[in-house]
Amino acid sequence: MASTVEKITITLPDGSTEVHQAGETVRETLSSCCGEALASAVAARVNGQMVDLSRPVLEDASVGLVDISSPEGLGVLRHSISHIMAQAVQDIFKGVKVTIGP
Repeated sequence: MASTVEKITITLPDGSTEVHQAGETVRETLSSCCGEALASAVAARVNGQMVDLSRPVLEDASVGLVDISSPEGLGVLRHSISHIMAQAVQDIFKGVKVTIGP
């Protein structure tokens, strides 16, 4: 017996809807409508929750992009850069411990 692929409804940033396969990533679901905008996106919002673009969408959802030039996008960029900097410091100075702080 063939397995059925679950279909979900995605509400796009412009309010229109599309039917997609459950399990597609946010990037895949938005590629048809937001191709150019994806180039400057650093994250997305799925049902209001900020997620990575590689997050699978498993149920009906409202999906939108977080652009790098937005205040939220800048926060994502700064957070990611802090991880890269911490890794570089640990690579250069063996035995260094990183902490949490502003």
